[in-house]
Order: sequence, then C-alpha cells, then structure tokens
Amino acid sequence: MMVKYREFRWKIDGAYTAETMPLDRLMEYIKELMTMLGSPQHFHLTQVVSASTSPVFKVDEEAIPQIQTRAAQIRAGIAPLDVRRAYRKINSMLREDGGDAVFLEGAAEVIPFPGIRAPVPQAITGIQQPGSLDGRLISIGGKSESVPLQLETPEKVLTHIYAKRALAKEISKLLFEPIRLLGQGRWSRDEDGEWSMDRFTVHGFEPLGADDLISVVGSLKAVNADWPDDPLAALDALRHGDSESD
Repeated sequence: MMVKYREFRWKIDGAYTAETMPLDRLMEYIKELMTMLGSPQHFHLTQVVSASTSPVFKVDEEAIPQIQTRAAQIRAGIAPLDVRRAYRKINSMLREDGGDAVFLEGAAEVIPFPGIRAPVPQAITGIQQPGSLDGRLISIGGKSESVPLQLETPEKVLTHIYAKRALAKEISKLLFEPIRLLGQGRWSRDEDGEWSMDRFTVHGFEPLGADDLISVVGSLKAVNADWPDDPLAALDALRHGDSESD
C-alpha cells in the first residue's frame, strides 16, 4: 500500500541562507523542531530551499493529527513542558541568528516563530500569590517546624512545599492519595521565560478523588505555561480554575 504524504516547509529568515548556514546549526534547529512536533520517524527531509533557509519535509499522513494538536497547544500556551521548552529554544536561537521563522503547509501558516521580533523575557523573582496545587502526595516529613512535602503531578514532582507540623500531621493521612494543597506561593521567571515555584506554604488541604484529579490536569499543566505580562492575573486565574512549577 502506498504511504500518503503531506508536504511542510520550515522557512527560517535571518542572517543565514541555505548555502551559508553551518550544518551543525541547521541540525540543532531540526532537532528542536522534531522534539516540538514529535514522531520524527514520520518526517522525511527532501530538500533545503535557498534564499531563506527552508527545510522541506514530506510527512506521513498518520502524523498530521499530532502536528495539528501540537500547533494548537503552542498557540494556546498549553503544550506539554518539553514541547514548550523546544519552542522557546528555537525562538532563542532565532534571536541569536537575527531572524524569525514560520512552519508552513503550502502557503498556510501552521506555527509562527517570532524570534527576533518577540520581546525578550526579563527575569522576575518574588511573585507572591495565593493558590492551590493538585497532585498525589508522595512524601512528607522532616525535623523542622516547617515540614517539607512532595507532590507528584502528571508532568513532574513538585518540591519546596512546606506545612506547619500540626497541619502536616493531618495531611499525612492522605499519603499516596490525590490531594489539593491550598496556600501561598512564591514564583520566579528566568530569562528564557521559564516559570518556577520557589516555595509554597500550605495553609489548608482538600482530598481529591481519582476523577477529580483527572479533571484538573489542565490546571496542573497551566502552572508551567508561558505566562502573560501580568503574572499576578494569570496566577489568580489559575487559583479560580480558569484554565503548570518547582
């Protein structure tokens, strides 16, 4: 049976042409693109068009739904963590090379890469905001008055979570169970635009059923999202459930 393909082109505009771009740089770009889109076994590089550097791919039909899903997730800021990191890495590389890019099917834009046109994120520290964390409690204990906890989420294990001894004793009854921790978080954003949780102080908790935990996966992902210019508003939206942290 003949395999069906669709053709995509990744148009990279910047300091390099297809003739001048170093091969290792081009391969670095393509590696991050494959991390971002997934299913690299279904991508077949057929040529690199001159003028701008434009790798052309034939993509197996079965990989198209994943490309479409990833594109929608990136645009909405809700893609998985490794996908968002690859997308940010590509844009960082484009800024270094003085350009931008776009992933195209025919003339249709699938994913834009603003590169040099996008504002460079500035490091921010000490953002304080009430909120909640949902996951499975996997560790609790320590000798200090503020007892450390660890919470397993679908993407990572969250640490730097603390509760007073009396409260920690109550929380310990839900060890290895789904739980919602309520409290005050302190957040930072690095120069790559990556948000992280510096500390979370627990003031209360709620047990969650298995179905409840599945229903808040979107909120868990949002803790690590590409946050807007007003992080306080975004954190408040997360706290009230309008929708990703260590």
